[in-house]
Order: sequence, then C-alpha cells, then structure tokens
Amino acid sequence: MKTIFLVVLLTLALSATALSQTAEGHLEKGHSFWTRGKQLQAEGQYLRALELNPQLGVAHARLGEIYQGRRHYAEAVAHYRKALDGQFNPPEIYTRLALCLQKRGHIDQAIETYHVLITMYPRFPEAYLGLGGLYDAQGNKQMAEEAYARYRLLKP
Repeated sequence: MKTIFLVVLLTLALSATALSQTAEGHLEKGHSFWTRGKQLQAEGQYLRALELNPQLGVAHARLGEIYQGRRHYAEAVAHYRKALDGQFNPPEIYTRLALCLQKRGHIDQAIETYHVLITMYPRFPEAYLGLGGLYDAQGNKQMAEEAYARYRLLKP
C-alpha cells in the first residue's frame, strides 16, 4: 500500500513538473504573476513560454503590454505584430499596436493599423475614436469628424 501511494505521489509530482516545463505551463505562471502585479516575473515566464513555442500569440501580446507600460515602444510593437501574425487578434491588440506606433512617430502605420482593425471589427467603436484622434492630430478635420461620427453611432 505504501508503494502504491508513493508511486501515485511521485507521478503527480512529475506531472506538475512536466506542466511547468511546457509553454502552456510558463504561460499559466506568467498570467499568475501578471494578475498579482509582478510584471518582471511575468515577463520571465512569457519569455520562457516563447522559447518553447515562438508562435504563442498570447505571450507576445502580454509582453507587448509589459513593454508598452515601460514605454519601450519598439519592443511592444514587435511583440504585438508577432501576436497578430500568430493569429491572436482581439481588437485591443490592434489599438495597443496603433498607440505604440503613434508614440514612435509612425502615424501613417498607426492609421493603417486602425483601418485593418475596422475591416476586421467594423463595430468596434474604439477603433474609430483612435482613428479620429490621429486624423485630428494631422489636421485632417473632415476625416477626423467622419471617424468621430462613426464612434458616436457605435458607442452605447
């Protein structure tokens, strides 16, 4: 009986260790750190997850958020783009990417990002708000007003 108990206990321990050595295990640990506000530890786990699975879009998106929070916009842009390339494309990733592009002075790329977002999610009001802000900053009042009008129609 003791032998069976020890075998079961050892099997459970090995299973937990194996999970922590997978990309998904590191992603899970990263999320745990993320929700507790431990960005540095979360970053480490997301980087480990990407070592095991470079296409893990969720990890790229979280790293983008971490780097954006640190104002490391070039790194954030790179990770947001990789998240989108990996087919992880909730609309918020596009808006974050556009904001980072804007912060880097790449206004035309930010506008294009909003246009892609609007094509994919035409009923996402924040896309029109961000687009309107960019057109407004460029001095293109007509395009800005069109985007703002669309935002007002969609916003509940």
